[in-house]
Amino acid sequence: MENILIFSKELDEETNLVMGWLDSLEKVKIIRVNTLDKNVDLFFSSETNETRIKKNDISKVKSVWFRKFPHKIVRNFIGDSYNDSNILKQLNQEVDAIYSFLINTRLNSINSLGSRSINDNDKLFQLHVAKSIGLNVPKTIVTTRKSDVLNFFKNNNIIVKAIGNSIFISKSGKNYGMFSENISRNEINNLPDCFQPSLFQERINKQFEIRTYYLKGAFFSTAIFSSENVNSQIDYRKTSKNNTLRYLTVDLSDVIKDKLTLFMEKIQLDSGAFDFVVDQKNKFFFLEINPFGQFKQFSDQCNYKIEKHIAEILLSD
Repeated sequence: MENILIFSKELDEETNLVMGWLDSLEKVKIIRVNTLDKNVDLFFSSETNETRIKKNDISKVKSVWFRKFPHKIVRNFIGDSYNDSNILKQLNQEVDAIYSFLINTRLNSINSLGSRSINDNDKLFQLHVAKSIGLNVPKTIVTTRKSDVLNFFKNNNIIVKAIGNSIFISKSGKNYGMFSENISRNEINNLPDCFQPSLFQERINKQFEIRTYYLKGAFFSTAIFSSENVNSQIDYRKTSKNNTLRYLTVDLSDVIKDKLTLFMEKIQLDSGAFDFVVDQKNKFFFLEINPFGQFKQFSDQCNYKIEKHIAEILLSD
């Protein structure tokens, strides 16, 4: 029986759906490595080249899917009571080095899907590449000074957003998320003169947003009418439970598809979730791509069955 190796997170619903399709399409053994797995059981030998993950021989793996990268898993080996941040940082670096070795050697020649890097969600680099190949991007600054933000605000309505990955925090029974947010003149005035490096971006007067899931040359695009809901006008993820968004299937032009294909070649990705906004003049603006982005919501709305397509890729020779 052939093996499929999946790197993911324990609560990732998309992974569960793909595993369901794998089970229904072909009888395979699925090896799933999650961020919070206990005792992952890693082993490799430089002398014999034997490599095991969860007691499974890597040489028998047919395909690997890098769905969500399970780095920073040291606590699964040493427990939750050890809190020395410097030691944890060192141990995490060692675990990352092990995964990097496995990816670049033992798993290098195996049929794969997804980002092999834990650092592929670099928004600034993405904007640079997008602009270099002719995609429209919003005017953007990164600064540590209030004076720069005030100058930028003179000619633009602006938003503030995370430079890297957004995080979600649970504390005292409440959940807190990092979203793109509008920032007013009063809020800028209340900033300290110098602060942590932050990203400010022109706010596009949008008709709608588009999420495109790219999958090895295939495009699955959904128009999201987030402007119709006051909570989601800046960031569609902020829709409340009582308000639903309107979605429509959309087909990108060949010109846009060609540019996105070139973009993926330049940043060396074979899958990921693009985010765009379309302004009142039908002009497309590239925002970012998330190599580990969610797709279930859009696959369901447009009946794309993206999870089935992923399973078929993993089963292909």
